[in-house]
Amino acid sequence: MSVPLSICFHGTDERSAENILREGFDEGTYFAMHLEDALEYGGPHVFGVAFDEKELPPHWQFTSARRVPVDNIVFYRIHWVRRVRSDMSLWQKVLKSNLIMGADYYDGERQDYGDTEEVEAVSPTLAREEMEARP
Repeated sequence: MSVPLSICFHGTDERSAENILREGFDEGTYFAMHLEDALEYGGPHVFGVAFDEKELPPHWQFTSARRVPVDNIVFYRIHWVRRVRSDMSLWQKVLKSNLIMGADYYDGERQDYGDTEEVEAVSPTLAREEMEARP
């Protein structure tokens, strides 16, 4: 019987992405259940990483209990986000209504949703080769 897997997300900067492609993720690395959270808290270089569904906590984010190898990387993408429109008063209403649900439901931090243009590497190996080929 196969183990059910889930994809979780880790956002970071370019320099850290290069290291992750070589070494994987250190113990204690933050991962999010949703892409938007990885973009907001980590950065535009986003990894989709496979985890055993049975080991995932019921929270919107978690830290890895051990090193996560490069082989667990499902994809690596660079998201370029441009803010098009924001209604901060409506945003505050949404935050307040979510806070009523409790800390596990939402942490109260502001998120930035906007147009997203994606550049996707086909595989971690290809992404690593493309990064190494840079002058």
